[in-house]
Amino acid sequence: MATLSVIFRYPVKSMGGESLEAAWLGPAGLPGDRGWALRPEGGGSVRGAKRYPSLMAFAARYEDAPVPGAPAPGVRLEAPDGQVRGSRDPDLAAWLSAQLGEAVALDASNPTTPFFDDAPLLLMTEASLQALEAMVPGGGEVRRFRPNLLLSGTGAGFPEEDWLGRRFQLGEAVLKVSKRCPRCIMTTLGFGGVPAEPAVLTTLRRARESCLGVYLEVLRPGRVQRHDALHWLKEEEI
Repeated sequence: MATLSVIFRYPVKSMGGESLEAAWLGPAGLPGDRGWALRPEGGGSVRGAKRYPSLMAFAARYEDAPVPGAPAPGVRLEAPDGQVRGSRDPDLAAWLSAQLGEAVALDASNPTTPFFDDAPLLLMTEASLQALEAMVPGGGEVRRFRPNLLLSGTGAGFPEEDWLGRRFQLGEAVLKVSKRCPRCIMTTLGFGGVPAEPAVLTTLRRARESCLGVYLEVLRPGRVQRHDALHWLKEEEI
């Protein structure tokens, strides 16, 4: 039986995240997920690791627990060299700019529209990571792909891609598998002990139409926790 093995939340877009024992899933995903992001100093669109690859080596942790529908709480950032700053520190922008070599500022999202790319929740299976690892040694490291929910106990291969359009219950939440997740150059970057590996993306392009993992839509909000079992639903059960 498929079960929820890990819950991940990423306080800052493109930075390392937190592993949680339990979380609330709502229309905007996990409260606090991608609650902060970097912008060029003076304004402009938010930027992630495509622009600043070294962000993947930063760690981010919330100072307080995020609340659904509320602004993201303060966050602590740790650079690869071990230096730490908080979102309330007056020298944060200057520190980040020096770390990245470009003038940037940390910005909080609107609580209803976090800084995710395409959808608020990303699900992957341990099986798909193992299958990719068999194709590209070192390529199946979960930190490359930044899922929110990681399942164990599924069939082999890439099972989540067979679930498109299906609905299931996980803990209190009811979710729908909406679409595949296309991958980008971020999956090839090296950081924090993860080696740079261009073959990850070239292999996904060749074998998986550049996709790995699936996006979810929240049909009924609710709490989930590690080891919750996945239960498939029929249309009349929703």
